[in-house]
Parts: sequence; structure tokens; C-alpha cells
Amino acid sequence: MNDLTWGDCSDSEYLKKEDIFPPEGITVTVEAIEKKVIRGQGNEPDKEKVCIKFEEYEKWLPMNSTNGNLLKEITNAASPADSVGKQVDLYVDPTVTFGNKTVGGIRFKPASEIPF
Repeated sequence: MNDLTWGDCSDSEYLKKEDIFPPEGITVTVEAIEKKVIRGQGNEPDKEKVCIKFEEYEKWLPMNSTNGNLLKEITNAASPADSVGKQVDLYVDPTVTFGNKTVGGIRFKPASEIPF
């Protein structure tokens, strides 16, 4: 099976929606959660963000509050570190917005809720 994705065409070191295949979802295992310095784009300064790493991917995913809350709820973890080793489904939600634009993005749901 060829595991090449459209996200591989990007030089981004972070997980993007194009890396998720199939976009309907994949079950992954949380490998690590830690703070990383994210390089600012354009005139934006660098900033420290919580990022998550999954065993199934080489790239890290910078977390936002929505995904942080979903992960907490799904894994029932008292702290981010308590979610390490737990499984979730990653999928591409086409309704995710950034500013006033609908851009799609990565979301979590409980493992095994992928519709087949």
C-alpha cells in the first residue's frame, strides 16, 4: 500500500489536513504531548504551543483549544500527559473555519466512530 499523501508535497514539519488519509478518519495512538516553538509566518513572532504526536505519523500537530477540549473529553484525561497511549480517531472536518474563511481542519473523535 502506498502511504504517500498530498501533505507530503508540502515542506511543513507539522501535520496538516492533507496528511490525514483517508480523510474520513484513521485511528491513532497518542505518543507524546509537549510544548514546541512554532515559527511565526510573515511578521508574526515565534510562539510556544502545545503539540501532539501520534505513533502513526512523523509530524506533530499543533493543538488549538477545540482539539484540546475534544482530546480531554474523549480520553477522560486529568492532564495532557494522561492521554499518552490512548487512541482517538483523526478526521478532516470540512466545516472548520479560520477567521471568516471555511478552510477545513483536523478534528478528533472517539476511536472506532469512523463511518465505513
